[in-house]
Amino acid sequence: MKGGYGLNLDAVRRLAAAGTSLLITADCGTTSHGEIAAAHSLGIDVIVTDHHLTSDRLPDAVAILNPCKAESGYPFPGLCSGGLAYKVATAYAIKHGTPGWDPDSQLDLVALSTIADVAPLQDENRRFVHRGLRAMSTSERPGLQALKTVAGVDGECTVGTVGYTLAPRINAAGRLGDAADAVRLLLTQEPEEARALAGLLDRMNRERQQIEERLLSEAIEMVEKKRTTEASHAIVLASRSWHPGVVGIAASRIVERYHRPAVLIALNESGLGRGSARSLPGINICDAIAHGREHLEGFGGHAAAAGLSIREERIPAFRACFEAAIEELGRGLPCPRLRCDAELELSGLLPQMVRELARLGPFGAGNPEPTLVFRRLRVTSAKMIGQHHLKLTVRGRQGPVMHAIGFGMGSLESRGCSMEAPVDVACALDINSYNGTEAVQFRLKDLRPS
Repeated sequence: MKGGYGLNLDAVRRLAAAGTSLLITADCGTTSHGEIAAAHSLGIDVIVTDHHLTSDRLPDAVAILNPCKAESGYPFPGLCSGGLAYKVATAYAIKHGTPGWDPDSQLDLVALSTIADVAPLQDENRRFVHRGLRAMSTSERPGLQALKTVAGVDGECTVGTVGYTLAPRINAAGRLGDAADAVRLLLTQEPEEARALAGLLDRMNRERQQIEERLLSEAIEMVEKKRTTEASHAIVLASRSWHPGVVGIAASRIVERYHRPAVLIALNESGLGRGSARSLPGINICDAIAHGREHLEGFGGHAAAAGLSIREERIPAFRACFEAAIEELGRGLPCPRLRCDAELELSGLLPQMVRELARLGPFGAGNPEPTLVFRRLRVTSAKMIGQHHLKLTVRGRQGPVMHAIGFGMGSLESRGCSMEAPVDVACALDINSYNGTEAVQFRLKDLRPS
């Protein structure tokens, strides 16, 4: 909220005035040419650790540790900056020795950051997350224990536990308050301080959810108004009433809803906007933004997500460039498709089969969980529960009655289906444990009339 994302000149000058001689970046710096040049002129050496996409020209730093750098020679470009920090710490420990401290003791934090940053769960990230989730499940780190308690997490930690329950609370600190609160939570050895900080992050997360709901509602209204007058291949929206810490989450929701790359921009009182961009598979959002770079104050990010800063009066010109680029890169934006892995019958679905499939995990970005298809099922009951969740029981030509849950899917009728006609479902498989018995349950991803 104060210094923006990445390096900024004010911070560099403050560090120089405090006598700093070495600055190591985390998750930024690859495109910070001016800031690093200023640091050098003030007598500060800079080492960049980052994983954002690089430009043709690199800043004049002492070293740039970025697996995405052209000709870096590193075999896996998918490390998040938490994984990269672990690599740097490990290399330092090997070269200089760190008695009494093992970098592997930090794998719970590496897993947390890898999942939260939606890094691909492939290659060495898979090992980090596999080992790190086990460490998180039994962690004695007071901060993680307190965070799990306020979030209602008990027992084994999964990718879903981190991605949907723990990470949003940690991210809420940086979005609405001071990110240092999240750092203190993860570092503290005092249980009482951990409980207080976890409670603070939990309250900020609830506030973030309320702000996000209002922002998303306004954004949807703006899109719907524009759709009545024109069709476009991309969505660029801006408002002075939006919170800059939440526009990224809302942009993701807009992409999911409209299947269009989206940029949402929060403008301050002086008309300077900070925006977040989200894309679709196969469309490099950074390349699209670069087509309008002359209208921007700055930008950076990944193929799927990016950030930018822009003056309010430059938004129309940027929107035109961005939409033209998306039209070219997207080549008509293909129809959204759900990729499925196998088609099965209901008979023979046992918990052991679900456990066998789970061995292919951890599942997440880059390693999606298996999606299975069951055709011509008869819906024997359907009802809405909680916040727009769909609960069904279904039956096939043979086999048992199965329970299914579709989170956020709304009513059966809103999906174009009814209890009078058979349906096809695409789902993942879960194990539902109740009163000492186990049964397979469907977690719906989509359904349609057969």
